[in-house]
Amino acid sequence: MKPSSVVAIALAAIVASTGAGSAADLPCASGRPEARLTEHLPHTAARVHGGGDLTIVALGSSSTAGYGASSRQNTYPSRLAAELRERWPRLHIEVLNKGIGGETDNDMMRRFEKDVLPYKPDLVIWQLGTNALLKEDGVTRDAPRIMAGIERLKRSGADVILMNPQYAPKVLKDPDHGEMVEMLDEVAVAEHVAMFDRFTVMREWVSTGAAEFETILSSDGLHMNDASYRCMARLLADSIVTAASPPLVAATPAAAR
Repeated sequence: MKPSSVVAIALAAIVASTGAGSAADLPCASGRPEARLTEHLPHTAARVHGGGDLTIVALGSSSTAGYGASSRQNTYPSRLAAELRERWPRLHIEVLNKGIGGETDNDMMRRFEKDVLPYKPDLVIWQLGTNALLKEDGVTRDAPRIMAGIERLKRSGADVILMNPQYAPKVLKDPDHGEMVEMLDEVAVAEHVAMFDRFTVMREWVSTGAAEFETILSSDGLHMNDASYRCMARLLADSIVTAASPPLVAATPAAAR
C-alpha cells in the first residue's frame, strides 16, 4: 500500500475521535515569544523579496502527515501554505507534505534523496524527536545524525527549521523527553538553524489554561487535532514571515557620520 493511502486511511479512521476545539480559542496571535524562530532565514528572504516561487518541504512523521486531522486540508503543512499565501499573495507558494507516520530522524534522512532534495526547496521544516523518544532509549546518539542531516540540507541551499516534539501525555511519560527538547535546542544553536519550539508553545496553551489536552489533541493522547494544527500553522507562518524579513539596521548617530 502506498504511503499516501496509509495516511488517507489513518486520517479517515481518526476523524470521529478528533478533538472539537477551535483555533479561535487558542492564543494564535503573532508575536508570542515562545513561537519566534531563533534564526534568520536568508534563502527564504531572498526568494520572497526577489519574487517568483517559494518551495517548502515539510519533512516529518505522523504529525506532519496529519494524523489526528479531519482531512488532509487540515494538516499543518496545508494550513501553513494557506497562511503564507495570505501574507505573500504575489508569490507562488508550495508546501510539500513529506510526513510518514512512525519515522525517526534516521528514517527521514534516508528519504532526503527522494522526498526533499529533488524539489530544490528554499526551506525545509524538519519535525522530529517524538518517535525517537517512543522507540529508542536515550537521545545521545541522535545528535550527530541530526547534525549531519542538517549539514546535508544546508549544502543543498535550503534554510532549515527544526520542529521539536508535541507537548502531549504520551511524550511526557517518556523520562527522556526533557533531554530530547534540550538536545534539539543545542543542535539548532550549534548548526545555526532555526527552531520552532512546538513543545513550549503547546505547554503554554495548557499551563496558562488556554486549552486542555482534550481540546488540542486527538483521543490517542499524542496527535494534534484540527484546532491545534491550524493554530500551529498560523504561528509558524507569522514566525517565518518575521524571520524572512530584512534584519533591522541601527541608524548611525549624526555625530558619527
